[in-house]
Amino acid sequence: MSSLDRILPFLKPIEDLLCDPTVTELMVNGGGRRVFVERDGALELVPGRSLEPRNLAVAIKNIARACGDEISDVQPILDARLEDGSRVAAMFPPVARLPARR
Repeated sequence: MSSLDRILPFLKPIEDLLCDPTVTELMVNGGGRRVFVERDGALELVPGRSLEPRNLAVAIKNIARACGDEISDVQPILDARLEDGSRVAAMFPPVARLPARR
């Protein structure tokens, strides 16, 4: 099972973006509330897409495990590579401050 196969169940709302060959970078910010992609060197907000914070956290933890690393409250920063060479950078609060809820 590939790294992507292990995390896709938690990332269904953005699965198409993860599998899109025109997307060179995917960013999820605001605790899962804002999704951006980079295509042809330009960043764009993807409207109407969000992830449940719990699903996002589980996916990030699974990515870390697949890379032989960990991310937690004690070690809140992950900088790793998937088996296909894709780079993964993630941060958990309090390193990544979540915006106030409205």
